[in-house]
Amino acid sequence: GSRVELGGDVNVIGTEQSTIQEDSAGGASGTLDLGLSGTGGNVTRNFNISSYLGINARITNGAATSASLNVTGGTLSLRGPSTTNIYTGATTIAGGILLLAKQNGHIAIPGDLNIINGARVTYGSASISEQIANTSTVTMSGSSSVLNGTGVNAGQLDVTETIGNLIVTGGTFNPSSNGIWTVTG
Repeated sequence: GSRVELGGDVNVIGTEQSTIQEDSAGGASGTLDLGLSGTGGNVTRNFNISSYLGINARITNGAATSASLNVTGGTLSLRGPSTTNIYTGATTIAGGILLLAKQNGHIAIPGDLNIINGARVTYGSASISEQIANTSTVTMSGSSSVLNGTGVNAGQLDVTETIGNLIVTGGTFNPSSNGIWTVTG
């Protein structure tokens, strides 16, 4: 299948929407490898987004032992194929929006999730649940940071989510009136 290997950071410039798309022939084997071939050890890839970036492919460590994903600005949409992302490092959203929109039950965030500096984590629709791994620790800081929504009691969806731990030192967690959130830690 198709594969994109990242040897460095990703900068999305301009006002138009951009997409990293898996095999356009409809295959389900496309991947986005955060670690370049031959790159062992731990890597961190920074996604600096001015407007919107949709990733419609499975995200993996590639050749790296562990890979982390840092996002600043704009909107990053993790969506698409009926495959679970399998990179093993943390995901940090520092400002901007993370839109979780993979098919129901296919993990978008396989490791820990850090929501900082006024970042927001939202869901693509109420029918999309279980986007964060059950063992993940979700840490939120910054007075205007939001988990599940666009603000205090705003934009939240009735999703079902199980996570390992939830640590909130600032910001807003919107479980919603009919959502089911389970914290197992």
